[in-house]
Amino acid sequence: MELNSEQFTQYKRLLLKTLAAFESFCNRYDLKYFAAGGTMLGAVRHHGFIPWDDDIDLYMLREDYDKLLQKKNELPQGYRLHSMEDEGFYVPFSKFIDENTTLWETKEVPYVIGVFLDIFPLDNSPSDLKIAKIMRKKYQIYYWDIKRSERKYTFKKIYNDFVNYRSFKLLFHSLYAKLYLSNHKDKVKARFQKLKQKIITYPKSDKLICYDGQYQDKEIMMREWFSKIIRIPFENLYINVPSGYNEYLTQMYGNYMKLPPLEKRIMPHGHYFFNLERKMSLDEIKELVEINIDYK
Repeated sequence: MELNSEQFTQYKRLLLKTLAAFESFCNRYDLKYFAAGGTMLGAVRHHGFIPWDDDIDLYMLREDYDKLLQKKNELPQGYRLHSMEDEGFYVPFSKFIDENTTLWETKEVPYVIGVFLDIFPLDNSPSDLKIAKIMRKKYQIYYWDIKRSERKYTFKKIYNDFVNYRSFKLLFHSLYAKLYLSNHKDKVKARFQKLKQKIITYPKSDKLICYDGQYQDKEIMMREWFSKIIRIPFENLYINVPSGYNEYLTQMYGNYMKLPPLEKRIMPHGHYFFNLERKMSLDEIKELVEINIDYK
């Protein structure tokens, strides 16, 4: 489902409300966060959302991130923190969610949330970039196994994808997910958790790394960039950015103040189903939407 103009405006308004609630909670417990990725770019270049973007991404240093998880049962009414500890949750970072709304992100992953902020932990990184890149790649492989274990692959879809793309590699990975990963979820998660424990106990160095970010090796960053917080306008609020935002944004985007060409100004996210007015269960949604997945 695509948001129309009115819904897009309402969605951003709900995101800002959710951000305000999150920041209030962080202030209450002295937890530090930073805008991340496109959210930081939007704050610096547009003093708000990138006009064609529809999400809010945040970083937290591992110590603050773990404290947030410990406080998840003390969140204000109407909000919830979803993390890997929640059964069926499909990403290794966390989502701070408005419980009075409904979002189903991906058709093949039947997990219902609400309007959300993505919260990514920043971990200690090896100083040696080569070692850091190897660790990040290994993490990514283990993470994708978890994600694929939660996807509902059907033999019909696997066959149709093979016919459409003629890719034996895609066929192998789809069958592997269907026949092995989905039947060994606990084993797949245990392997990931073992690696994660190694990651979060890695000695402190001059670098930080976001293992869950979309910018790959670019998210191996200098620790000093995040040594201080700067408050800058973000729509009708203020948001935290790191003191080294210029170095960060340059590493991520190059000449970040230059707007991309018109053909690249597209909304990167979509949602299989949404309701911005109330919370709905998966069963309620299934009664309204014809879902051509038998989950077998």
